[in-house]
Order: sequence, then C-alpha cells, then structure tokens
Amino acid sequence: MKKLISLISALALISGVLAQESFNHLFGSTGVDEGNAVLVLENDEFMVAGSSGGFSENQDGYILHISADGTLLSTGHVGGANVDYLTHIAALGDNFLVVGTSISFGADYDIYWAIVDGNCQLIDQGVYDLGDWDFGRKVIVMDDGTISILAETYAGNTDRDIVLLNLNPDFSLNWSYQWELPGKDHAGDFELDDDGNFIIGGTRDEEGACDLWLLQVDPNGVELNSWIYPYEGKQSIEDILISYSNRIIAIGTEESADAPFDGSNILVTRYTLEGVKSWHTYWGGNGMDYGTALVEMQDHDFIVCSTSNSFGNGIPFATNMMTYRITEFAGFQSEGNITIGGNGDESIHAAALCADGGYVLVGSSHLDTENSRLVHVVKVTEDNQVPLTMDVFGDPNPVEIVEQTLVGVYPIPADQYLYLNGLDSWNGHQLVVTDAAGAVHTSFEIQAHQMKLGTEELPQGVYLLTCPSCSTFFNPIRFVVAH
Repeated sequence: MKKLISLISALALISGVLAQESFNHLFGSTGVDEGNAVLVLENDEFMVAGSSGGFSENQDGYILHISADGTLLSTGHVGGANVDYLTHIAALGDNFLVVGTSISFGADYDIYWAIVDGNCQLIDQGVYDLGDWDFGRKVIVMDDGTISILAETYAGNTDRDIVLLNLNPDFSLNWSYQWELPGKDHAGDFELDDDGNFIIGGTRDEEGACDLWLLQVDPNGVELNSWIYPYEGKQSIEDILISYSNRIIAIGTEESADAPFDGSNILVTRYTLEGVKSWHTYWGGNGMDYGTALVEMQDHDFIVCSTSNSFGNGIPFATNMMTYRITEFAGFQSEGNITIGGNGDESIHAAALCADGGYVLVGSSHLDTENSRLVHVVKVTEDNQVPLTMDVFGDPNPVEIVEQTLVGVYPIPADQYLYLNGLDSWNGHQLVVTDAAGAVHTSFEIQAHQMKLGTEELPQGVYLLTCPSCSTFFNPIRFVVAH
C-alpha cells in the first residue's frame, strides 16, 4: 500500500510556489537494507550505494539508480557469497565506482571495490587484504586517473589504524600509508584542497580519550601535518567538506559530562587549512544525537544532518532523521530544522546538494510493522519542504506498511541551547502558530523541543511558529503536523 499526501497548495501559501522536486521514499525488500552513500548526477538523478539483506540469504552490496522525482530506475547487487556492504560511490568515466567491505573473497574483512554501469550492473570487482580486518570507507577518483581510498585496518582488540591507499587505473596498488599508532583510531572522511593535498578527518583514540584529528597528506602519500584537538570526553569526525571560503567544516559527535545535555550531541567544527580551529557548535537533547553528514547550500549556508532520538515521535529509543541549517562564519542556526520519522527508526548516513538548490538525504528506515530495514531517500527543497508521509517501493516485493507520520520538531533560537519549555511562551514572550490559511493558533505546549498539541489539536498541515514581540532573537520556524 502506497500513500502520499500532496502539500503543494499548503506549501505555496507559506513559501511561494513550490517548483522543486520533493519526495520521501523507501526502497528495498523484507530484509535489512541500508543506504550509505549518494552521488547526484548532472540531471539531478541519484546513484545510491549501501547494502541489502532482503534479496538473498546473505548481505550484498546494493546500488540504486533513482530519478529526480524519486522513481526507481534500476538496482543492482554486487559482492560474493557472504557479507558485503558499500560505504561510498564516485563517478568513474561513464560508469561508477563503489567501495566498502567484504568477507566474501577471503578469510576475514577486506577492502572491497566494484565498477558498475548506469543500470547498476557489475562490470568488475576486487578486494585488498592488508593483513588484518580491513574496511573501505571513502573513495576519490583523482584527476590523473588513479583512485584513492580511505580505509581502516583493525588488528585484534587493541589497535585500529587509518590507511590511505592510491591505486593505479588498473586497480594495482600504487602506494599506501598507514598511521600505526596505539588505540582504535577512526577514519571519517577525506577531501582534496586546491593544491591536491588530502585533508583527512577522523578520530584519534589514545588511552580511551577520543579526540578530533585532522591530517594533511600530499598527493604522494607523505604526511604534511597532523592536528589533534584534545578534549575531556569523546569527540569524532564523520564527514568533512572544504567550503567556498577554503575552510574545513567537520561534523561528528560529542560525548562529554560537561555538555549541556546528557547523552551525545551533534558537533560541528570549522578550521583553516592550516589546522586552526575558528569555532565549534553543538546541538542535542536528552538522548543520543549523532552528526553524520554535511551539505553546503548554494547560498553557502550548511545543512547539518544527524540521527537523533532526543526529539521526534515520543517512542522510547526511536531515532529520526534531523537536519539543521547554519551559517559558516559563526555557526549560528539560520533557519528551523526538519525532522523525518515514523513509528520506527530512521537514520541519515549521507547527503548531497542537488542542482535545483535542494538537497537529498540517504539512510535507512526500520518499520515497526516488519522486522526489516529499508533504504530511505528523501529529497528536500531549498526552503526545507518535504512530504508528510513516506512512499514505499518494494524491490521487487512490495512491503505493505501502515501510514507513517512525520513529527515536526522545533528548534532553538540563536543561543542554540535554550529549552523551549512552558506553555505558549518563550522567555515571557507569546508564541504564535499560524497555519497555511493564515489562522492563528495560540493553545499549544512546547517541552524539551517537542510540541504538544495541548487543548487545541492542530489539523494536519504546515505551520509557522513565531514570536511577534521578540522577532529579533526568535526566527520563524516552519514545521508540520501529521496524525
């Protein structure tokens, strides 16, 4: 059963005519399927890479080709007879290169690569065994035709090292470098600066103290700089980008007793290319919140993507997709966040900017009606519009689910840590909710960032939360209500 609620008329009343594509789709079968990476093509179609356990007795690498309007064009499965999963995808000429991890071709975990065509069909594949448990994380196809892979190698229970490999066009090894240090280090992401140097973002684990770690490596694998940022607690980097202003923006997670909330928080940091940190900011609720991906928008704001169980639908321990929009130069939140969730668990694993100015989120959704997980792909418009309900596309066996609802969660003014507790007010100022028709609603309650309908049940639709007497510090927040 597929369900989709059109919000075009309601959205137009609030933010003008909606011209961009927006969809909220699930793909997969009845096993465990996840989307871990996304590549946006020139025509705003998408190539998604992940894993699937819904089509065979084993876990396969899973590739999906999706149109700009969310239609599934083709799928493919790669790997061997055991467990294989994909973590990144890049263009390789007219084809596509995926990387990940496999235990199908050796005695343990190996770095896995595969070439697929535009119909997601396998052309070639292979593995690299560095001697221990090896995990492929990210890939960059270089201008000279070589291929660079960021990976981890794991030796028993004591050490895990970051590894950078460079492969020739025929996939023979050109060079590799391994940071052999004590502790369980983590490779998050890597990018190229204007000089062709690698910027690697990860986590340095020394005696259980996990610190942010940036590495600068030249095109031949020679380390130029290593910057470690000590902290009392645990911090990690999962994704980085180099912004239009030539600054490194990193996202990850922080766990600290000194944080404003219990659990873990979403952490965003900004650095110069010389490793100088200019600011950091973090968000969180009273649960576990994880920063997972970043997108630089056309106006150079940033979309902060996360998986959170602090807000959302009120189901204990359930997680939701959540995004924030922030400015670069101070990290201030520039617009309300959106939260996407149903009756189970939703998570964001990757995100990317689209040519029309919107952005795409890729992750997974665990439906409460099936012991399964589906690939979750959400196209969000530039002004943060997304359909209220999820469309489900079985591939090839449709999964029938009850209607999934989204929960709007209503974030924080500029200080970013203010609890919006209390009835109808913020710091003594009256809050007002306006619906798409212009009607004003004033009876509601906000607790721990979550809106309660209170005595007045808001009809399903799109709303604005404003503070007319304090508009300087309280930016309008757009949210949705679904029943």
